[in-house]
Amino acid sequence: MEVYVNFDLPPEAEAELRRHFSVVRGGDLSNVYRTALRKYAEERVKAVERVEVGEEPFRRVVYAADLGRLTQLAEEEGEAFEKALDILRKRLNEYAVGHGLRDLLDVDEDVARRLAETKAPELSEFKDISFGVKALAALIAYSKYALGRRGVFGKAAWHWLEVGGSARLLYYAPITAYLKAEGAGW
Repeated sequence: MEVYVNFDLPPEAEAELRRHFSVVRGGDLSNVYRTALRKYAEERVKAVERVEVGEEPFRRVVYAADLGRLTQLAEEEGEAFEKALDILRKRLNEYAVGHGLRDLLDVDEDVARRLAETKAPELSEFKDISFGVKALAALIAYSKYALGRRGVFGKAAWHWLEVGGSARLLYYAPITAYLKAEGAGW
């Protein structure tokens, strides 16, 4: 499995990652899902039209939404997200079985969903989770964050994936990833 990085890792972090992954420079795992999200965000903007109503001096601006189009976009975005989750699950499982890394890449979806929705005081409860759980939680949290549901792990996932730090998101404990993202001004 490849981990994409656009920055210099601390030497001990890079050594640990290289023991289990192929570290690739110049890209980021979030690009595919981010591109899909951008498409749906652009389409949502088009589905809501700004309209002026009324006569002067009572003229005002209202926004008219094409509810059918918004519903269709929500369904398409949900399908794209589920496909991304399926691909991630399959790749993690293939790599875990093929390379004997089950403990490192094992994915407990319940734990991943709890991490994606957790509050800041509870982040330290997730300090010993696998890379696989963090990867799945990051995708879930990133999606929720992009849709306006701003959880703390979503904030960390958004920061690290936007700055090209998917490896750091997986390497750090969730509380550390969040605190470093917050310290960076996110």
